[in-house]
Amino acid sequence: MIPLVLAAALLPLGELPPQPLPKGSGCAVFLWTRSDPPLRIAMLSERTGRLKLVLGRREVELPRLEEPDTYGNRTVRVTLDLSLDAATPLGAGAFVGGVMRVERAGEDELALAVGGLRACV
Repeated sequence: MIPLVLAAALLPLGELPPQPLPKGSGCAVFLWTRSDPPLRIAMLSERTGRLKLVLGRREVELPRLEEPDTYGNRTVRVTLDLSLDAATPLGAGAFVGGVMRVERAGEDELALAVGGLRACV
C-alpha cells in the first residue's frame, strides 16, 4: 500500500503501462518508485534521448534538454540523478538507483527516490 502522503505527492505522475523494448531498439532505463508497492513511472530510451512518463493521466515523451540528464518542455522539467550498479550485471543491463526531480512551471516540485533496470536488446 502506498502511504497517503506519497500518493498525494505523486498525483501529477501516473503509472506508466508496460513498455516493450523491441529487438534492435538499443538500451533503455526503466524506473520505479521506491514505495510499497513500487509504481513504474518512467522509461528513458538511450537511442532517442526521450523520457516517457504519465503526467496528468496522459502518456508523454519529453525530449532531452541542453542541461545534462534533464528532459522537458515548456510546462514540465524532469532531472534524473542516476547511478548504475555495475557490480550487479544482468547480461546487457544493470540495476540503477537515484533521484528523479519533476518541476511543473509555476506549480510544484517533486523529488522521488527511484530504482530500476537498464536493459539492452
